Amino acid sequence: MPTNNAFIYYIADTKYGPRVLLLKHVGSGAYGPPGGKCERVDSDWDCVRREYREEVGHDLPSKSDCLRSMRFDIKHGGGSHTRIFVHRTLKLPEEGVPRQRGGAGTREIEYIQHFSFADIRLMVAKRSGCRLRSCAVASMEKVMSFIDKGF
Repeated sequence: MPTNNAFIYYIADTKYGPRVLLLKHVGSGAYGPPGGKCERVDSDWDCVRREYREEVGHDLPSKSDCLRSMRFDIKHGGGSHTRIFVHRTLKLPEEGVPRQRGGAGTREIEYIQHFSFADIRLMVAKRSGCRLRSCAVASMEKVMSFIDKGF
């Protein structure tokens, strides 16, 4: 079954505790992980690498730079699914305006920001001034359950 979308949750263990990289999208003002729609010729990993480069402005660090990594799928109606990658590392890209604002000049990403797990839990519970993109809520809930189990 081909992957329709692919996203990556990039988590770093920093001196301030674990932080999750999320992107603020222009227009909606909602936050979500780097990723997007896969082209027919993309593998799911190539898709997430391309989307990360377009949205964050530089290449996704190598899998070998990760302390831990995993992936899972979220199934949707009609046989489609989204592949979710989760990487735990020691360093995140800098916060702020991406060097390259969205793929091919689309200006889809307004800001790169790091969030604590407590912030993420508030966003999932809709008790935060920051909101998650609707497509990110189910995957973020699952990522947080893996983190609770020691990922």
